[in-house]
Amino acid sequence: VGMSATLPNVQAVASWLGAQLYQTSFRPTALDYFVKIGGHITDAHGTEVRTLPPAPREDKEHCAMLAWDVMKHGQSVLMFCATKDWCQQAACQVAGALAALAHADR
Repeated sequence: VGMSATLPNVQAVASWLGAQLYQTSFRPTALDYFVKIGGHITDAHGTEVRTLPPAPREDKEHCAMLAWDVMKHGQSVLMFCATKDWCQQAACQVAGALAALAHADR
């Protein structure tokens, strides 16, 4: 699982640094979009594709469960957070919950 804090004002930072900003929409692989609303997952068109079980106390937003669903098939997960603090908190929470999920799948 990779964690990344996003930078909403990247152009301002580039200007402050006196740097050139390079942006591209190139992706080496296709990106599928899904949205989680409560306990429901919808595709980019708003069609429900999955209903999640009730969230356990240690994974209230289902982040670890959804990450584990991908990771157990040998795929990678990248989670974006709005701030460094949120990224650190999410990493600790997800790490603990992932350990429990991996142990339960054995």
